[in-house]
Amino acid sequence: MRMAEARITLGVVAARQGDLDQAVNYGEWALRGDRQSLPSLLMVSRELAAIVNRDFAAEPTGREYLDHLTALSRASQSRYRFLYLIKHPSSLRSSGRARAAGGARPRGRHTGA
Repeated sequence: MRMAEARITLGVVAARQGDLDQAVNYGEWALRGDRQSLPSLLMVSRELAAIVNRDFAAEPTGREYLDHLTALSRASQSRYRFLYLIKHPSSLRSSGRARAAGGARPRGRHTGA
């Protein structure tokens, strides 16, 4: 994980110096490496993502990197939400998902038969 964080830092330095290709190379290298915690790596990647978005959003390489981070972030959120629901099944019952599966009616004005 520390190596990945160091690569992100090198990417930030390269981006600040205007070298998008090198910045994205470091960023992608960090994302490909062995990591223990994807959410932590994504958090560290925010600074590089912010610089790429601010300075290089119009560049295809910058867009691709930002899209990759977005996809990883969504996958990470879905995975951790799924794991949480497995460990806490009662939270599924108290959410709207239970109603959608035939549970109690939602509160509010009832207009019909």
